[in-house]
Amino acid sequence: MEAAAVREIHEEAGVQLRCEQMIPHSIVSLPNMNQVHIGFLAVIDAPLMLHPALPEVLDCRWFSEAEYPTEGMWEPAIGFDVARVFDRVRTARFEFYQITDCTLRVIGVDSFPDDLRAPRP
Repeated sequence: MEAAAVREIHEEAGVQLRCEQMIPHSIVSLPNMNQVHIGFLAVIDAPLMLHPALPEVLDCRWFSEAEYPTEGMWEPAIGFDVARVFDRVRTARFEFYQITDCTLRVIGVDSFPDDLRAPRP
């Protein structure tokens, strides 16, 4: 999965990353569309020069938290709070997002879902 993400980033944005820079971040399951999307965070020291693959990629750029575009966000991402992602990166806290057509589950060190906890004897 990491190799596929690295390859796609290179093909679409012209940025060369390594697999070990990729941190699994989300899985979006869309059974009505027969699709599963896997999201990663890339660990980089500073924004890299972008070289979008025209005409497939018309706009490719870095965004600050304040500039992050939420209008027109892809439908399965509704309910996904990007401010929370920026906060988790700033505070070095990990969360994994599991999204389906009817559920948003956040899994983290301090937010492990009760329905996934092992029953206690």
